[in-house]
Amino acid sequence: MKALLTNHGVKHVKATPMNPQGNSRTECRHRDYNRIMRIVVQKYGLSWKTGAFIANWCLNSLPRSGSSICPFEMLLGYKPRFPAESTMADYAGVSFKKAFGKANLSDEQLMLHLEAHRAWCMQTIEQVSKEQLLLNKQSSDLVTYELTYSVGDLVLLARPVIGSKKKGTTTRLLFQNIGPFEVMEYIGNNAYRLRKLGTDAITTHNVKYMNPYLTKAAHEKQTLTKADPDANTVAIPAYVPQPGDFMLFVGLASSDVPFHLVEVLEFHSDSDDVEFYYWNNSTSSGMLRNYRPVWSAPDSKEIQSISKPPQKNYVKVAHTAHRDYFCWSAIPVVKTTKGFHLSQRNINRVMRMRTSESYLAVSTASYRI
Repeated sequence: MKALLTNHGVKHVKATPMNPQGNSRTECRHRDYNRIMRIVVQKYGLSWKTGAFIANWCLNSLPRSGSSICPFEMLLGYKPRFPAESTMADYAGVSFKKAFGKANLSDEQLMLHLEAHRAWCMQTIEQVSKEQLLLNKQSSDLVTYELTYSVGDLVLLARPVIGSKKKGTTTRLLFQNIGPFEVMEYIGNNAYRLRKLGTDAITTHNVKYMNPYLTKAAHEKQTLTKADPDANTVAIPAYVPQPGDFMLFVGLASSDVPFHLVEVLEFHSDSDDVEFYYWNNSTSSGMLRNYRPVWSAPDSKEIQSISKPPQKNYVKVAHTAHRDYFCWSAIPVVKTTKGFHLSQRNINRVMRMRTSESYLAVSTASYRI
């Protein structure tokens, strides 16, 4: 069999749906199929079903290169009859001059007439070709959809979640949004440089993966309050965060989520930066109960769990923010088997440890961490 295939020039081409470039012949035929479908649907306004019949007829009624037999003839045993053949059948046995109404012209006059007609046809084709090229250029320059961001806006990034097929886990085609990220720089009409809030890492991303989260103006409108110049200022205690303390982070405060509970990892006195872990609760018990550490892994959903998840690569990610983003006081927590609890009384007391000046700094500086 190997010698037979070699003598006939048969080669084994490996191609998969994820690597169609390995089968160029099939991909070329697919492009021809798509061109015919576009003409049928867009130019003539016919349905996709009709276009499929026309495309199959056009591709199967013509022989492939290196052969004089088309797929239609190989399957049915006779050559297909084209629409133009039925028209030419009406002129069977009729001379050329009589068919075109030029019986009174001599052969020389007929050739001159045909040459002039050919020149007119070529001029018409060239003119239509130029008009089509101009239309194509104009259509390519038209912007049908444009999404722009300003420096300081907050966005989310869409990323696929690669999971197993076990029950209760994510599927391979599920997407999630991660972030928020701050827009740091505009690179071009399709790329921006972003920085994830709480970190110093700046990366470049395509705009097609960016989803609007919150504009700078909207964030300031939600978080800024009208400061009373005659109001008494709150004295901030001389507090130094210690590893293991819990604090309220207000750098991403909103009307729905006025704070986030964080665990202090380290306080850098030279820069007044606090390194911390996020704690979160996804229950329906409001902002008081069941706070658990947030565990993250690349291309996976975050997990809130007291103990480390059994899945691989899950770790607690450390974040950094300036002291102006915190209520400058430790908050007591109550440890239970389901998570850590807060009391409304302690929340009200600690939230007062945020002066109006620091509150304004949170609202604007969240775009420049």
